[in-house]
Amino acid sequence: HLTRLELIECKIYEYEYDEENGDIEDIEELTDASAEVIAKECNKLTSFAFVGTELTTAGLEKVLSANPNISTLNLSSNSGIGSNHGQDAVNVISRYLPRLKVLRHYWSQSEWLNDDTLISLIDAQKSHSNGASIYLERLGFSRSRDTLTKKGLDYALKHGLKAVEVEPSSNLFKYSEGKDAGEAEFFNPSYIHFIDGSSNELERYYPLARPSAVRTEV
Repeated sequence: HLTRLELIECKIYEYEYDEENGDIEDIEELTDASAEVIAKECNKLTSFAFVGTELTTAGLEKVLSANPNISTLNLSSNSGIGSNHGQDAVNVISRYLPRLKVLRHYWSQSEWLNDDTLISLIDAQKSHSNGASIYLERLGFSRSRDTLTKKGLDYALKHGLKAVEVEPSSNLFKYSEGKDAGEAEFFNPSYIHFIDGSSNELERYYPLARPSAVRTEV
């Protein structure tokens, strides 16, 4: 009964021999076909990372619908889940993982996590809890083009987000030093943290601001 599955930049390698050109190597990223297999074989996941793939919203829905107990989700570097400006992906996450606690989104070309989709996710969690609170505790995101701005982050913090992973080069870096950040802790992620709970990762972060935020998690 597998509970944690992290697939990080996994590739499918195929080799063919051509008499004229010699060996030919074909490299493919994981796709919805892999997600479908995961959905069929795993239904007790609590932590799932699918990083650097060609996953689409359809494949994501198959995995999440089969594993409603996922509380930690890493969808970094996936270019195929940005349909409808990311709203389709967030709708799937909200529908099947209403109690999601950790969401990570680094290095993605689609930029599906933005102000509108984060606010939509927060609102969905509020609705599920009948307005009591949100479940999302930690959010990690890339600075790429900064499609997630102070507007979306402020909304999440206002409704209970406790920890933020963001690079110092992000426009939101200085936000961690302001009073609007409240009690939330800001961390500079060390990118080996992709594998949740592994011996190499140990959830180690470098605080961006405020001595009170200093913490090494194990």
